[in-house]
Formats: sequence, C-alpha cells, structure tokens
Amino acid sequence: MKRYVIAAWLLLSATIASGQELRSIEGCVADALSGMPIANASVSCDGKPTFTTDSNGEFRGSIPANGALLFVEAPNYQPQIYKINDGYMIVLMQLTDEARQRAELISAEQARLKKLNRKVKHEVIRNTIVENIVGWRHSTYLTISGAGRYIEYPSLSVEYLGGYRFNNTFFVGAGTGILFNFKGNRNLVNIPLYANAKAYIGKSRLQPYFSLSVGGNFSTKRTYDDVFEVGTSQFFATPGIGFDVRFKSGSAISLQAGLQLITTPTDHWTEIIGDGAQYHISYPLKPGFQVQIGYTF
Repeated sequence: MKRYVIAAWLLLSATIASGQELRSIEGCVADALSGMPIANASVSCDGKPTFTTDSNGEFRGSIPANGALLFVEAPNYQPQIYKINDGYMIVLMQLTDEARQRAELISAEQARLKKLNRKVKHEVIRNTIVENIVGWRHSTYLTISGAGRYIEYPSLSVEYLGGYRFNNTFFVGAGTGILFNFKGNRNLVNIPLYANAKAYIGKSRLQPYFSLSVGGNFSTKRTYDDVFEVGTSQFFATPGIGFDVRFKSGSAISLQAGLQLITTPTDHWTEIIGDGAQYHISYPLKPGFQVQIGYTF
C-alpha cells in the first residue's frame, strides 16, 4: 500500500512540476454515409491519452489543455483528423476503398437473395393455390340482372354453384337459387337452374376467366301487365368475363360481368274464339346484363 501511495505522489508531483493542464472533451464517432455509430474507435490527442468509443460510438475523457487536433482510427475506416472544439464533437469517418467495395458486394448479394426469396415464396404460394383449387368447389353468388322490359326493373338473385375444378384452367358445374324481379305487384319469383363452365387464364392469385351459363328461370305463373296470369319460364344464355382473387386455402372472392340473352315476355294479343277470348304472349330473345359477386370455398 505504501508503495502505491508513493507512486501516486510522484505522478502528481511530475504533473505539477511540468505545469501541464488538462481539459475534458466528449463526442461521437459515426459512419459518414449511414450515420451509424462506430464502436471501439480509437480517439487520441497528440498521441496521448487514448480513448475508445462505446457501443453508441461516444467517447469522453481528458486531454492536454493546449491540444488542438484529435486523431481517430477505426477498423475498415480511413483515419480522421478532427479539430477540437469546446462543444459536443461529431466525427464522421469514411470507409476505406477496400471496405466500401466489400460492403457494396455484400449489399448486392443481399439484394439478390431477397429477390430470390420473393420469387421462391411467390412460386410456393402459386403452387399451393393450384394444388388447393383442384377438386370439388362450392360458390355462393349475389347476382343482379335484367333484360328486355326488365332492363328498367333489375332482378336480384341469391345463387349456389357447385362443380368440379379439373385443373388450374377448367371448371364445370351446375347452379340454382331464388330470383326476385322488382316490378310492382307482380308475382315474379323464379327458380334459376343452369349449367356453368369457366376457363381460367394464368396461375397468379388474381386469375381472370371466361364464363358461360345456360339454363332457365322457372316459375308456375306470372302476372303480365296486371291483366292476366300465364305459366312461363325464361331460358337464357349468359357469356361473361370475371376474375378470382385466390387465397392459399383455395378459397376465392370473384367478380363477374356478362351479357345475358334471355326470353322475356314482350307483347300480348287477344284472339276471339266464339263467345270467348284467348290471350297470347310472345317470348323473344332479348339482350341484357348480369353482374355477380361471389365467394368460392
């Protein structure tokens, strides 16, 4: 213990004898390009004393009072000479040419791997979707349609479509539901029955398709122009285009628009037979529209 006390006293005496004064400094060492702090950088003034930056790139300590320049060194960085000031000092350092080239190569490789990972992930999702859509599929639709006289009074139907998806491209099924015409007080409730085929394009999650439905809307009777009731059925063919937004589970949300060709009651006439009258009504094929939104599972 006595020996340490004597050493400390000799050091203090030498400092006082030399008349050297010290002052405190503090600052931070950071990368000039990214602004990230540089840990374990060496900071010195006139070669003495030397400080090492912490994990935040900060340094603090005492230097000779007459010191004017800091010398900063760090692995992979060019040495930096910085003029000392009284405030908080920020020393920015540049990578060496070799380190910069190495960093650029690493960055390019990371970008390549990231792009490759995205491509692989997309391919896995696409293959998973293709695997999950093959087989029996079930769909529910909300449909708005209208043709002929009903173009001003659209029909609303809730439908079910079931069928088999043979591959990524082709589907065949049959559908039914219940249809309501919005036309005054007429009894316009129909049961649609139809066959459907779809041809899909591509293998992406957003998958366009062409569709064709052929069938009829069946009803026991219909009030026509509030004059008389007739038994009737409407036959139709509906080509359309749409797209599915598919999920990995194989389910999908679909939106479709199409041209509907349908037999609609248009004209009627009266035939006098003896003392009585017989009513007639024509059902020409009329163009119209159809819009569907649905969910497939």
